[in-house]
Amino acid sequence: MMKETDTIKDFHSRVAETVNQIKATGDVMEERKIVERILRSLSSKFEHIVTVIEETKDLANLPMSELMGSLVAHEQRMSRFTKPPLEQAFSSKVNMAESKYAKSEQGQRGGKSQGRGRGRSNYRGNNRQNYQQQRSGYTGSSCIICKKVGHATKDCRFKCTKCKIQNHSQRDCWFQNKQEDGELSGTKNEESNMVALSCLNGEQKSQLPWMVDSGCSNHMTGDLESFTDIDDKYRSQVKLGNGKKLKVEGKGTVVVCTEEGNKTLIRDVLYVPELTLNLLSVGQLMLKNYKLLFDNGVCEIINKADNFMVAKVPMNSNKIFSLAMSQNGEVAFKSENLDQSFLWHLRYGHLNFKGLKLLKQKNMVVGLPQINREDKICEGCIYGKMHRLPFPKTSGRAKAPLELVHADICGPTRTQSLSGKRYFLLFVDDFTRMMWVFFLEQKSEAFPKFLQFQVVAEKESGHQIKTLRTDRGGEFIYTPFMEYCRNNGIKRQLTVRYTPQQNGVAERKNRTIVEMARSMLKAKKLPNKLWAEAVNTTIYILNRSPTKAVRNKTPIHAWHHRRP
Repeated sequence: MMKETDTIKDFHSRVAETVNQIKATGDVMEERKIVERILRSLSSKFEHIVTVIEETKDLANLPMSELMGSLVAHEQRMSRFTKPPLEQAFSSKVNMAESKYAKSEQGQRGGKSQGRGRGRSNYRGNNRQNYQQQRSGYTGSSCIICKKVGHATKDCRFKCTKCKIQNHSQRDCWFQNKQEDGELSGTKNEESNMVALSCLNGEQKSQLPWMVDSGCSNHMTGDLESFTDIDDKYRSQVKLGNGKKLKVEGKGTVVVCTEEGNKTLIRDVLYVPELTLNLLSVGQLMLKNYKLLFDNGVCEIINKADNFMVAKVPMNSNKIFSLAMSQNGEVAFKSENLDQSFLWHLRYGHLNFKGLKLLKQKNMVVGLPQINREDKICEGCIYGKMHRLPFPKTSGRAKAPLELVHADICGPTRTQSLSGKRYFLLFVDDFTRMMWVFFLEQKSEAFPKFLQFQVVAEKESGHQIKTLRTDRGGEFIYTPFMEYCRNNGIKRQLTVRYTPQQNGVAERKNRTIVEMARSMLKAKKLPNKLWAEAVNTTIYILNRSPTKAVRNKTPIHAWHHRRP
């Protein structure tokens, strides 16, 4: 919060410092949030100007430079009424100096008859120069923005050369400070993902212990061999304390061993080839749920999860906390007591226990121990061998024509047919596998097409439709459609949601028809708008083709009782 005694410039400096600290941790702050926070944090004397800004300005698009310029101008405007006007005092002193100068010059003019020439002229010139210096001295200080005399700072018309806004100079420009903050924090800059670092690097690599560094924002090392795994595609930059920037060429995990024998996994370690120090970031350790206690010349690193003492780092003679650790190639990350049967189950690629027992009983291999089946659950088998149970078979096939009819709609197609159709409706008789097809512009035409199919099929076969099996599409559960079937004794079988297997006859026929029609079109390089003609031809051909459902007959032979 802004104090009552603070000026806008003082408050702005504190805000800029806080924003820089937040950005240095890797967080990104939008300018809109900073503007809103500043308006909420101003003191009570700025309450009315805050209300005006919130009502008249779009805070989402209000630049920080414009806000600070408005607040500074308002503060200077209020200072006219709360403080004595210094410019009036300056002007009164200047008037006194001018009157003194006028009297002095009158005296010189009165004595000019005593002597003419170069001496009088030089005296007047020197006197005017003294007056200018005296006048400049009376002002006390020049304008702090343009460094000129003759006007107050609040009346300065000088524009900043950076943002082209009045009432401040380039060195106080918020826009320039914003860019510098971006360079420090690494946001919205050409050199993205900058990391602040307080240590300098040497010219040659050396195997050094890990330094506990509170000025380092990330763990980093220059030793590539210390990584157990590394993402070499990760790229960033590190900014050193002397302003030099080093390239980050990877990020990974380092396994280290302390002198006490404790094995530690350090994650998110940056690989900086030019860095000669191994650095442990205090901030990153704290984010990873570690607690660091500095007391009596020792730094204790404690894991807060289980209150386990990870390491004690003594302070050396250079007042540096260096942790002596060595890389160990053979590290056990996890140990577990496995029984031999389950161990060989894993070694054999999760082979079932029955197969393992058979190997032992028949002596098919040498060295396999006795396998005992246990009720232990193997998660790898659960995830890797998961499958869907086979779909239950139906009660049986139809015993006569039209006893069961399968129906389904296919579409919409990408291209309209020559007559503007986008769908086709397929009917399949379960007993003979005879097929009928109707072409639709919209799905709502399914009910009228069913009435046409019913008349044709029942007249040709001499049988009546007993059961109609469809999915739960809106065109099939249409209320008039359902009432018509109920009134005419047609049983409706609707599939369960997301279970097309229950209407598999129509679903598979749709695929067969589409593939056959597409093949004919592509073979002769015909346009896709002829798809309806190709589907109609496909139905004609399939009705005269063999099928497994009807032995030694084609569907049209089984339907009409004569060979085509």
